[in-house]
Amino acid sequence: MNQPMRNRLNRLNSDCEEAWGFPVHHFFCPLLYLDENVEWCQAHIINQAFSDSDRSWTIQRKDIDSFYGSYFEAEFVLLQEKGRYKADEVMENEKLRKRLRPQLTIDNEIVEYYFPKGNVPDNHTLVKLLAQDRIIDLAVKISADEIRNRKPERLGMQIDKNIQLSALVSLIKAAHLTLFHLCGYRHVFSEGGFFLGRRLLGDFFLMNQHLSRMEILKSAADYFAPFSNLVRPMLTNPLCLKGTLTDHWLFVCVDKNRIWALLLFLRTEEHMHAVVTPLLKNRKDIIRCAEFLQEPSPTLKVKRTKWKRNSWAIDPEIIQLDWPEGQFFA
Repeated sequence: MNQPMRNRLNRLNSDCEEAWGFPVHHFFCPLLYLDENVEWCQAHIINQAFSDSDRSWTIQRKDIDSFYGSYFEAEFVLLQEKGRYKADEVMENEKLRKRLRPQLTIDNEIVEYYFPKGNVPDNHTLVKLLAQDRIIDLAVKISADEIRNRKPERLGMQIDKNIQLSALVSLIKAAHLTLFHLCGYRHVFSEGGFFLGRRLLGDFFLMNQHLSRMEILKSAADYFAPFSNLVRPMLTNPLCLKGTLTDHWLFVCVDKNRIWALLLFLRTEEHMHAVVTPLLKNRKDIIRCAEFLQEPSPTLKVKRTKWKRNSWAIDPEIIQLDWPEGQFFA
């Protein structure tokens, strides 16, 4: 462990002992709520693969950080590749093909294909794709007769990868760690922190860590879908926000002058995302959160807020915010 990590670990352990009231022997994980002697890592709160984003980091267990990094954040970072490459450029580059997984279409219908290493079966068809300055051989998993019936002149490639699930999971994790970074274990030991950290992220890891990739993604779609209202992309940024990690600005969500949630802003390169993090301090908060999760297009009443050295500076003006309707595709 390098010295910056050791210094950060010492500060976090002192903060945990003050908030918890008990000594910390190793490191109290803000996702698993366990103090165990395991391998730790220096984890960026916003994945460092986003080239122009906040570089704040914290201590994390390596096992849970690698789990979410491999199965969700690795897909989410493809957001920055959107519109960057043409389909033929991707087909020529093996690394890009594996990451972006371009689809072959005939007459606007997606068909399966592969790169043949020998003879192609009779029920498959060899297709030659012109990519940049060379021709690439593809084998399409349909017969030549079926291709002719599907108007082969309408053959094309498209890159249309659905990253909604990976974005949802990655941004919930980033929001939880943002509050951990700003507020320390006061957030972790709060009702809202326990809900985001242990109940959502920690329990999912414990239940799925030994499954295959396909099993993990299928389980995640069912598990996280009910919480899809927590996250929305921001299409505009009229307040010129830089992200809560960077400028410490956020909104508090109010209901009859009672704060029931925080609204954080997370920046990934040029994209900004909004994440609602419920507080769940009492029964009214729980009911309001449940209503919010079930509404197709809820309206939020918010107040602009800035985090300033262990306290919130809240603007008294109430702003009405329309939370756009979203569709979650597993």
